[in-house]
Parts: sequence; C-alpha cells; structure tokens
Amino acid sequence: MKCNGRCTALFKRHGHKLVIKCPLNCLGADLADNPLCRAKTIYWLSRAKVNELVIKTSFLTKLYEGRTVKLLSDYARRLVKARAEVLDTKLLTSCQGALACFEAKKGFLVDLFSLHPSPGLLYTDPLTALLRVDEELKKLSMSPAQGKGCKECVDEYTAALKKLRGRLRSSDLIKEGLKLVPRSPSTTLVYTALLKPSRTLISPYSREKAPSSMAVRGILLDEYLVPPFKIKIFHLNTLESLYVVSLALNPWERLVVNEVVKRLNMSSTYIHGLGKNRLSFLIDVRRRDVENVLEALWFEGFEQTKNSRAVTEASVFKSLGLLKLAPFLLDEMVEEFFLDKPSSHIYLIHSKWGRCRSNVILNERDVNRIITHLKIDSGLPLDYENPSLKCELITEAFHVRASVDIPPLAVDGPTLDFRKLRKKVWTLPDLVNNGTLTPEAAAYLLFCLFRRRNITVVGEPNTGKTTLINALDLCSPPHWRKIYVEDVTESIPQLKLGKHQVRLKVSPFESRRQTFLKSLEVLRLLHRSPDFVILSEIQTPEHSKALFQALTSGLRGLQTCHASTLEGLLRRWILHHGISPINLLDLDLLVQMKTVLIDGREVRRMVRLSEVKVSEEVSEVSEALAPVKLVDVFTWIPNLGLVRQVDLYETPTLSKIKELEFLSRKRFEEEIRAYQELLLRLSSSSIDPAACSTKLSQLYFRYVAGLEEASTIVEDI
Repeated sequence: MKCNGRCTALFKRHGHKLVIKCPLNCLGADLADNPLCRAKTIYWLSRAKVNELVIKTSFLTKLYEGRTVKLLSDYARRLVKARAEVLDTKLLTSCQGALACFEAKKGFLVDLFSLHPSPGLLYTDPLTALLRVDEELKKLSMSPAQGKGCKECVDEYTAALKKLRGRLRSSDLIKEGLKLVPRSPSTTLVYTALLKPSRTLISPYSREKAPSSMAVRGILLDEYLVPPFKIKIFHLNTLESLYVVSLALNPWERLVVNEVVKRLNMSSTYIHGLGKNRLSFLIDVRRRDVENVLEALWFEGFEQTKNSRAVTEASVFKSLGLLKLAPFLLDEMVEEFFLDKPSSHIYLIHSKWGRCRSNVILNERDVNRIITHLKIDSGLPLDYENPSLKCELITEAFHVRASVDIPPLAVDGPTLDFRKLRKKVWTLPDLVNNGTLTPEAAAYLLFCLFRRRNITVVGEPNTGKTTLINALDLCSPPHWRKIYVEDVTESIPQLKLGKHQVRLKVSPFESRRQTFLKSLEVLRLLHRSPDFVILSEIQTPEHSKALFQALTSGLRGLQTCHASTLEGLLRRWILHHGISPINLLDLDLLVQMKTVLIDGREVRRMVRLSEVKVSEEVSEVSEALAPVKLVDVFTWIPNLGLVRQVDLYETPTLSKIKELEFLSRKRFEEEIRAYQELLLRLSSSSIDPAACSTKLSQLYFRYVAGLEEASTIVEDI
C-alpha cells in the first residue's frame, strides 16, 4: 500500500464536512487498512465537529457517514482529554539518579501519543494501544519501586495510565472493537467491520493521472514481463545490477486488487488436513475465490478486459501474503534469491545478469507469513530447538528449495534462501553451447558415463554442480535401472522418456528425524539392484562412509560435494570423515565447477577434470594424500578456457576400462569424435530434452552395446 501521509484537510462548516485530499500517487485511502490514514483522520476529527467525512484520491472517493464518523469523533474527543491528563509536566520530569527509568517511561508515552514525525499507536491503532497500556500496568504491578522517591513517581505514572485506560475503554470505538476481537484474527479485520465507508466511487482510469514510474539512474540492461509484474534491470556501475520489480497494473486495477483481497479476508477459505503440496492446492482455491469475487463485485465484462488475468494472479498472491515474493518465484531467469534479515532488500542471482539487488524489502510481518507457509507445507518443526528448516515448495508455476534460519541461530532475525529448481531442463549440448564446458570435455564425460564410471562434481555453492549431473543423467541409456537418493528433489523425471527411474526422498540434513536417513538408504541400495545411482549431495561423515562403502561394493553413479578445491575435498574425506586414502581410487572422475568473472559478468564454468591414481611418492599437497595422486585431464587457463592436459587414451580411467574392454586407440578416437560432432550439432539447434536424450542414447547402442541399428531400437523404446 502506497501512502506517504502528505494529505491535506479541508473543513466545510456548512454541513460539518471534513474532506481529506490525498496526493496524486496515493493508493491507500482507507480507514480500515491504512494506519496512517486512520491516524490523520482521528487527529483532524479532534479539531472540529464533523458529521460527514470524505477521503479523495485521483482514482477513488470514499464517503463515511453516520455510525463510522460518530465512533471516530467520540474517540478523538476522549483522546484529547486523555492527552491533557497524562502528559503533564510533573510526570515528564526526570528523577535524580533514575535516568533509565525516565527514558523508558518517556519512550512508552512517545510511542502512544506521538504526532511527529510519525503518529503514535493511539492514533494509528487504538485497540493495540489499549493492549500496550494494559501490559505496561501489569509490568508496573510486578516490579515494585526501589530507591528514594521511586514509589511516589511510579504511583503517579500508574494513576496516569489508569486514567488513560479508563478514557479509552469508555469510547464507543474501543467498546465495539473489544466485542469483535475474540472473533477476529487481526485488528485490521476489526477496523474493517467498524469503519466501513457508506459509498465508494472509483473513477475511470486515466493515464494522465497515473503516477510516474520510479526514477532510476543507471543504464537499462533488460526489461521483460513476468505477469502480473514488470521487471527492469539496471547497470549502476557496481558488481551488482539493480533488479526493479513493479506491478504491471494501472492504479485502477490496483484498487480492484485491494478491494478483492479485502473481501477475501472477510470470508477466508481455510484448508485443513492437507500435507504435500498444500500451497499449490491453496493457490488453486484462492484463484477460484478471486474469480467469484470479481464476478460478484464487478463490472460487466471485466473478464474480457486486457489485464484481467494479471489482476486475478496479483489478488491471489496478495491474499496469501506472498505478493512481494511472487516475482522472484515466477521469474524463470531468477536462479536463487536471499534475504539476510527482516526489513532488508532481497538480492538474487540472475541467469543472464548475475548478482542483482532488488528494490523489494520484506518486513517482519512478510517474513513471518512466508515462514508459516513453509512450516505448514513441510510439516517440519521450526523453533528454539530446531532453528533451521529446509523444504520444498512445489506448484504448477514454480518449484523451489527453501532454507530458513531463525534466532537464536540467526542473530539479526530470520534469514531466507530460495533456490529455484528451474523448469528449463539443461541438456549436455546446452551446457556446451553456453560455454560451461568444451565439446571435448563433454565427449569424454559421456564416454566415461556410458562405461558406468563414477563421476563426482565438486564446487562451491551455486556453481552449477546439480545442473551438470542432471545433464549427464539425461544422457544415460534407457534400459539402465537408476535409483536416486535425494533430500530435496532436484532430479529430472524421466519415466515419460521411457527410462527406468526410482526416486527416493530422505530427511534433510537439518532435520533431527532419524527416519529416512541418506546414509542408511545408500547402504540399502545394495539390495535394490541398481545399474546406476544418483546420490545428490554428500554432506556428513555418515554420507561419505556410505558413499565409499557403496563404491567398494561395485555401485557407480553421480554425486555432488561442496569444496573449493579437489585437494580440499580429499583432505576432508581423509582427515575429518575417516575415509582410508586407498578407497579414493574408486572415485574415477572428479569434476570441479566454479564461478569465474568474464567480461565483468559472473558465469559458471568447469575449471578442472581430474582422476585419481596410485601415487609413487608423497603428495606435494599433503602427506594425508600420500597413497593417491590427482591427474589433471582438463584444467582452466585464463584467456584460453578449459584446456586438455594429457592424452585421453592414457588416463587412469581409460586404463581401468581397457582392463575390461578391448579398446584400440583408433576406435576410442572415433567414438570421442562422434560424441563431439553430435554434441556440437545438437548445441546449435533447438532440440527438446527428450529428443536429445534419444540421439545420445543411439551412440551408446552403437559404440558400447555394439548394435548398429541403434536408432530403430531406441525409437521403439
């Protein structure tokens, strides 16, 4: 709601009318919803007798008569008397040696009675002000006065507060409000019931009256629509671009949204007993409710207007308390977004423009609403003993992995981290096309994948580890039985592609539940007869031990790990997780991903592909790695990119493969060349993931399975 409080009042003595004129860009002229509007009205009503109240903006006129005006006028007159009784000179005089007590008393009274720079609670929210007075009196009664002269001072302060409470409780506004409080979840709904306008007149929309858009000094990099939002991205001569969100609605349509949400809140739909994907179901229910309200409220032919869909979606998200979060959830170009603490800006990682700071600020109330949705949807605890929560939100419009930390763990208040699990499926040719890895490196990975070699993708957060293993996973042959063990479902469904796929979801690392543990499910894989396993992220010592037990048992697959270097990961496994160095020989391929700066933009790149072999001498990195040695196959060189360092035919992994399969150099080079040519051809064309998977599988049947009629076989599958 947009309101800067710069409204003006005009008293018309004839008819005792008060006309409040709001500035051009005001969209919050409402006594029930807008505390600032309510405060200004109470202040002006205390200065003159009024029978009729009119609040006017460029797009809206609200008329208040009869009961509403009487309630506010009666309260305003009593507030004037209470102000004179409580704010006397003696009460606001500091005692000697009791400065802290005086400052606390003064601060409390300022919060209640203040007029400038912002109005106090007695003007903005009378019901909450009464509650604060009751709490202050209770606190005074439980804290006996100490020190000379303190008792007299406290008694005077207590007497003044009791007078104030008496004045408030004697007003008709408070009396009727207290009757409604037990049946209303918020004071806003109480004011909505008490302070209804007699009439509401909405002016037709005129572009001449439209407020000017926010002025931003910077170079406009991009502009696009994410209905019902408009997104603009500006370059501000900093490493962070500015991501500006605005509703793609004119002021008249915004008033429609506010009116719809107000009516929805007065007749809320409650959903009980839902577990999985509750938010998705709730969005569908709210969308139906919004359409019913629009049909009953409006305007013939409203559904035929140009922006009716955007109005509906904005109403749905606002009614759920998610309007500020919605643009980041809906924008497919946003990969991840964060909030460090309440009342701070959301910032994000944009797939095209990198790190951006947004113009959206979430206050404490917004954050609490979001946390409530996450707790209900996940069914997981979030409290003092469990201050972290990781879960998924899945709807038709978005799929995100959400992480929340609250006090006492989060010092400055709740923190939010939303990772988008994008609808766009990145294939291996896509990653070649955008420069994540070279065609030669991709062909070598594909060759090793088809021989069921183990591939571990390593990197810092948000470097594209999961994207790469999903792209490799799509290349697997359709007859493989693949089993996934994930705490957050980030894998791509492939049953419709004709592939065998079993996906298991385990309890997240942050959860204290002892059921569905990843380490336990990894060990159980031995009895599920997989051809290939995808383990997502390996985090704890238990995960690591389970991984290497599976590897020594003959299982192979794909997994990710967090580490800044490959050597650092190996040291952690050996020194901190208790893995025997000789077991590292089962790892096969280690791929390192990193975010690098190219032409002023942060981009994701494969920077290293290494393999493990037996070391004949002590490692230069650490004696802990003495039995093993890393052989760099591809490494990143600035200005050159990813460069091959060794003969691919002589790598440690090829040596293992050649022990089991006759593979001449000529056939190996022919196969690698075929993979490269196909990847380059597919990367330059817009082919869907299903067709891409089919074409890559054809090469598996031709070169690995030895079936020349591979295309016919794969297409039949």
